[in-house]
Amino acid sequence: MNMLMIILKESLEEDVRNLLRQHNVTAFTEINEATGQGEAGATLHSLSWPGFNNVIFAAMPDPDAKRVIAAIAEYRDKLENRQHGKKIPLRAFSIPCELVV
Repeated sequence: MNMLMIILKESLEEDVRNLLRQHNVTAFTEINEATGQGEAGATLHSLSWPGFNNVIFAAMPDPDAKRVIAAIAEYRDKLENRQHGKKIPLRAFSIPCELVV
């Protein structure tokens, strides 16, 4: 089992939710209005660095996680191509997990 942690700029939320829906991901937890800084820049909800990030956690079997990761990577790559190689504020991490309760 894997826990996907998807960190995304809030402006990408609808597209990422649609992507999850297309891959039958119906159970997830979302944390809104997160701030931070990474490879694609800062999102600190300030005048200099406006906006927020969202974080989505979704646990799923390994084969499903691989399919979702591939779809997220394809979506991100498509956006990067449209932006002429500019980094897109979308990252996904896979964390092994076990349902215990």
